[in-house]
Amino acid sequence: MTTEAPVELKTCPDCSKSELKGNAGLSMHKRMHCPANPDAIKPAVRPRKADGQPIRRSKRGLQLHGQTDKPPAMLDQIPQHPGGSWAYYIHPEGATIHEALSAYPNGGGKGTKFGKNADFYQSRQLRKGFEYIGSQLSPVGIKRLIEVIEANQPDYVLFLKEEIEFCTRDIDDVNGLTSEQRDKQRTRKRQLEGQQRLAEQTLDAPYLTKQLTEIAEAQALAESFNPKQLLTLRSMITDNVRDMAATLAERRAVEPDDRDVKSNTIDLTDTADAF
Repeated sequence: MTTEAPVELKTCPDCSKSELKGNAGLSMHKRMHCPANPDAIKPAVRPRKADGQPIRRSKRGLQLHGQTDKPPAMLDQIPQHPGGSWAYYIHPEGATIHEALSAYPNGGGKGTKFGKNADFYQSRQLRKGFEYIGSQLSPVGIKRLIEVIEANQPDYVLFLKEEIEFCTRDIDDVNGLTSEQRDKQRTRKRQLEGQQRLAEQTLDAPYLTKQLTEIAEAQALAESFNPKQLLTLRSMITDNVRDMAATLAERRAVEPDDRDVKSNTIDLTDTADAF
């Protein structure tokens, strides 16, 4: 067997970069990476603030990394599913809507063609610790969800406060941790503070019940039509609402009185939005 000769390590005479592998490595370094070469490839520079940290601008990124003071709305935290065999389950240890409520593609639709094995899937999730509350979120299911969250919320908030204290300790530990490690703890602290604001959010049970009931009714009504019928019906209702609103607006402009135009159209508008 023949052994390859060891490669001689070179040092760049312009920038003192060492351990370059042979003449080829030295030539590539001078051509592409050497700071003394004005034509060398420069790394891309991301926009940074005065303290050297990148600027985060997107709404999604700010919420994801806990850099916004406004938590997402309660209704936005509810997972939606397309119906059929899908079902809602509650995790007994959840302290937020995101933790406590989940949508699973099996176990729902009992009594329909989609739920032939609903009992099997419900018992399967029960063994994992998840509690079945229905194919749609009913007032009873929402009440149970809020009970679970309120029972677990105090300990969860205490846990977040403890973790924030540990992060603060690490951030102040200048001698024991590197700057990169302290930066990671700053990021984690911002995330924990965002989770704390979300955990301390007041749950409005009547509002959730009303909104989710309307969503469930709209889904049930939509499933009773085929797509073409649904599109036609939605177009007809929308046109009627628009025409009636315009007529009432013209009448009020000609004969002003104390009537509220919205009060005359709210039922039809709600019907149109349900589709």
